[in-house]
Amino acid sequence: MTSNVESIPISSESQMNVAWVLSGDRNKASSRLQGYLIHEQLLCMGVKSSLIAINFSYCQSSISSQFLATAIKIFNGQFIHVIFEGPEWISTQLTILVRVKGLISICVRCDRYPFDYDRYFDLTILPTETLRDELSIQRARVIRDMVEVPVEKYKITYSQVEEDYIKVGWVGHESYGPFIFDFIERLKLNATIESKFLFETISTGPNFTHQWSEETIVDDILACDLAIIPIPEGDWFKTKSANRLTMMFSLGMPCVATLMPSYRLIGNNGKNVLFATTLDEFTESLLKLIDPYVRKSLGTNGRQTLAGDFTPVEVTKVWINAIQNSVRSNTKKFGLKARCLVLILSIGSKLNRSR
Repeated sequence: MTSNVESIPISSESQMNVAWVLSGDRNKASSRLQGYLIHEQLLCMGVKSSLIAINFSYCQSSISSQFLATAIKIFNGQFIHVIFEGPEWISTQLTILVRVKGLISICVRCDRYPFDYDRYFDLTILPTETLRDELSIQRARVIRDMVEVPVEKYKITYSQVEEDYIKVGWVGHESYGPFIFDFIERLKLNATIESKFLFETISTGPNFTHQWSEETIVDDILACDLAIIPIPEGDWFKTKSANRLTMMFSLGMPCVATLMPSYRLIGNNGKNVLFATTLDEFTESLLKLIDPYVRKSLGTNGRQTLAGDFTPVEVTKVWINAIQNSVRSNTKKFGLKARCLVLILSIGSKLNRSR
């Protein structure tokens, strides 16, 4: 995927030095969207930002060499803010040390994972108000996900990609596999959909028609005529961000999607998207999109809907504001053991610097 960061310096008075501890690598959507891409945009905007650890969720012990080395890197780095992706147990052990050290600890959370965020983090950043409310987080800031596709790439023509079929694209996490395969099979029970539509699935793992990668995802989507975003039922899913829909809007892809709370903010049913709840409604919507003029109308209106919102620069400006306005909270709740370990690691880091 082509880089989508822009070089726009922020004001010199913004004293910031940010460290990142990410649970995964770039192939993990949350690590990429709420980690790498924000970090890269911060650098382009003149903010000091460093990736201190990736794949940190694989660290199993708070006395392991990886854990201790990460803590010492943070203590040596003259950082002000440390951003953790998700509240895995190992991250909570490190955030205790970070806060006892006097740094500001920020958590990024994109899924409905119950946890005492306000106890362990000074601030939690989430993509939706629904998720914030579901998790009952007091010290929270809602920041929409940026659109992670290049602004210069989008659908130009809305005639069928292939003469014999209308190609329908789906993109999602591999855990959705059983759901989307069953959903597609049930859609194909309609004779017209069975005969006129070809479904392409993009993810990681077996049985998908295309393997997801940053380098090919945009071209794979644009090789389809339209996209679908059906969402399973359940509380876990209703708190999701609008990332997939904004991506389709940015690419000018006509789309049929399940209506979620985050989609209400940007979706206008019948104008820039077709919302559907039941299988019958998805079937009806797909049949409407046989008409290329309907596809063009939805796709072009979707692009116009964003109108500069959700860009890397605009989203990162909100991140900068959130980081700058975060404050240290009370650390008295953390015990003597943590304070002694911080003292030992601080002494060790000073000795390393003096060599």
